[in-house]
Amino acid sequence: MYPELMVIPMREELMRAGITEARTADEVDSALAQPGTTLLVVNSICGCAAGKMRPGVRLALTNSTNQPDHKITVFAGQDREATERARSYFEGNPPTSPAIAIIRDGKLVYLMQRFVIEQATAQQIAGELIRALIKECGAAGAVLQLQVVNTNPAQRLYERLGFIKTGQDQIYTQMELRPQATERT
Repeated sequence: MYPELMVIPMREELMRAGITEARTADEVDSALAQPGTTLLVVNSICGCAAGKMRPGVRLALTNSTNQPDHKITVFAGQDREATERARSYFEGNPPTSPAIAIIRDGKLVYLMQRFVIEQATAQQIAGELIRALIKECGAAGAVLQLQVVNTNPAQRLYERLGFIKTGQDQIYTQMELRPQATERT
C-alpha cells in the first residue's frame, strides 16, 4: 500500500471530473444498487492510469450531454475492500486495474480492461468510452448536443464519432449527433 499522501492527487483528478469516490464495499454496493447507468472507474497508481486512463475518462466526460446517471471510482491497492467489491460486478472477467466499466441496473454492460488501456492513447480511450456512453446511456432516438471550445482538438474526435457542427461563435462550436449517425459507430 502506498502512503495516502502520494495518492491524493490521483484520487482528486477523477473527483474533480465529477466522479464520487467509494472507499468501502458498502459504498460500492449502495452506488451500484441505484437504478440507471453507473460509470465505475478502478483507479490505480500505475503509469497507464496516470497518462492514459484518467485523462481519457476526463476527456470523455467533458462537454458531453450523454452522461451516466452515476459515476464512482475505487482505488486499487489502497481501498482493497471497495476494489474487490467493485470487481465482483465484472461477472467472470479477471481482476484488472485500471479499468473502466459501465453498470446498468447492477449488471455489467461494458468493460475496458488494463490490456486495452495500456495499448491506447488517452484520446482513443475517450473515443471508445464516448461510444460506450452513447450506446449505454443515450436515450433512444434522441439528438445528442454538446458544445466545445473552438480551439479544443476534441472536435476531431467528436466528428469521427458522427457529430456534426451546428453553430459557432467566437468561443464555442455547437455539435450534435443525430440518431442515424449513431447506427454507424
